[in-house]
Amino acid sequence: VRQARLHHHLAVVFEERLDDPYSALFHYQRAFELQPESLTYVRSARRIHRARQNWTMVLELIDAELRQASAPDLLAHLLWQKGLIFEDWLANRETARAFYEQALVQDAGNRHVLHRLKRLAARSGDYEAMLEICRKAISATEDRKRRCLLYAEVAQIQQEQLGQPEQATESYSVAFVADPSNATVRDALKRLYQQQRRWGDLVDVLLTEGDLAASERQRTMCYLASAWICRDRLDQSDRALELLSRVREQAPDLLVLREMGDLLSSSGRHEDLARTSQQRLESLEETVDAAAVPHQLAELLEQPLGQAERAVEHYRRAVEANPSYLPALHALE
Repeated sequence: VRQARLHHHLAVVFEERLDDPYSALFHYQRAFELQPESLTYVRSARRIHRARQNWTMVLELIDAELRQASAPDLLAHLLWQKGLIFEDWLANRETARAFYEQALVQDAGNRHVLHRLKRLAARSGDYEAMLEICRKAISATEDRKRRCLLYAEVAQIQQEQLGQPEQATESYSVAFVADPSNATVRDALKRLYQQQRRWGDLVDVLLTEGDLAASERQRTMCYLASAWICRDRLDQSDRALELLSRVREQAPDLLVLREMGDLLSSSGRHEDLARTSQQRLESLEETVDAAAVPHQLAELLEQPLGQAERAVEHYRRAVEANPSYLPALHALE
């Protein structure tokens, strides 16, 4: 033991102070031979051999540490290192794959090992093997964001490499549930739902996106899109109105109010339409609408609701907003 320590001390001096890696290697190797159970000596000698790219010795020293290791993560790391050497330096992919698979037995969720296995499978065009590797990784982790990324990777392989859009949609939907905040997954899922005309599912994604939106404008557009789908694709006018009402309560918006007006008008709900038009009038910011909206409200008051005096009031407000607005001028004649 004492001789081993002396050789190690000399090796450090040669390596760090005298810049003599050859002498350092000799003494590191002697320290290892005298006390092979010392991981310090094993790793020091391995470091020098790695720098010189003496892979036979590096592999031998990795094996020396493997014989002493018991922790699964350390065993996986050492086996992964052996795989790297065979893949990157010795051009032996099959042996590399065998070591990666042994590493995965020790640590099923090891990202470095999984990455290398997926890369080997991709190079050989074995996409089914890539799916199996991703599924093993999914089963080995409880981290929701990590599971989301892995399910998304499965979906991408299914869609782009295997031509399985339905399976890809299901994988993206599981990824979306795992982490709804992942915008890339949401966008991919929306495209697939639209292509497959799964309008109800698309509405669910849009509403979740709206609830997670960072700005009121983003939220409004998500709810508007959901309302349009409910109205135009699902024939659910009542649900469309409910969605528009929800976003109106949070942030009144002229576009939302206009859409609500169209839906209320088509369903004959004139009292509600009048109230919505009044809100539009109070929210106006543009000159054109400043005349058009009071005119629309006046028409509602005059015809379906029979409130002529209030109608005249709003016709006059339209003319005040835009003295050349002919529809209001004609109504007042």
